[in-house]
Amino acid sequence: MLDSNVLIQIFARAPVLRRVKRRLAEDVGDNAALHWYRILLTRTLTAARSLERSLEGVAIEVWHPPFDDDYALTDLLGDATLRLFPQAEGDLGVKMQSALTDGLNRANRVLLMGADCPVWTRETLLGVFDSLQASGDCTLVPAEDGGYVGIGIMGRVPEIFSGIDWGTPAVLGQTRREAELRGLTLSELSPLWDVDEVTDLERWLSLEPHLPRPIG
Repeated sequence: MLDSNVLIQIFARAPVLRRVKRRLAEDVGDNAALHWYRILLTRTLTAARSLERSLEGVAIEVWHPPFDDDYALTDLLGDATLRLFPQAEGDLGVKMQSALTDGLNRANRVLLMGADCPVWTRETLLGVFDSLQASGDCTLVPAEDGGYVGIGIMGRVPEIFSGIDWGTPAVLGQTRREAELRGLTLSELSPLWDVDEVTDLERWLSLEPHLPRPIG
């Protein structure tokens, strides 16, 4: 059974045209890319909310680039009480290290997740926190493309975010290496996948053919 005092941090961008899903936009256009991003972010929050509703002591935060418009995020998320935080300056590793460090000041266990994975569920989220409770240190949810879609920690933030070639298929392997070098217990759940390119979108639509299509 999951203990209380856990935190879910969602890394997200404000839903602004030409600022989100730029690789996807190369194939489907800017308006369609924005449409699908809005659904992805809403879907991510829905999964987090499902865990929050069913268990006590679960909190949710959204972390966004510092130049983003808070209003655009709040409007999409539909909850003015949801706490928004600016990400740190630097590469993705610096941003993650900073957010996780901040999170551990307010929770025993923290899960940092992206907003691009359409197949997060309450059970997967619960699996991360259960894994941390059982094995401690750090739990990864790998991505099929060689990265990871979520990372859970407890106790302290592991020093595994430097020297990583972010945005490449080498991310997961390099993270494993950094953990091994530091004697860190690193648990992994079953891989998930995110939507970056048109083939990912087609996969998603084959699973959920009734998703609303963009207009125009």
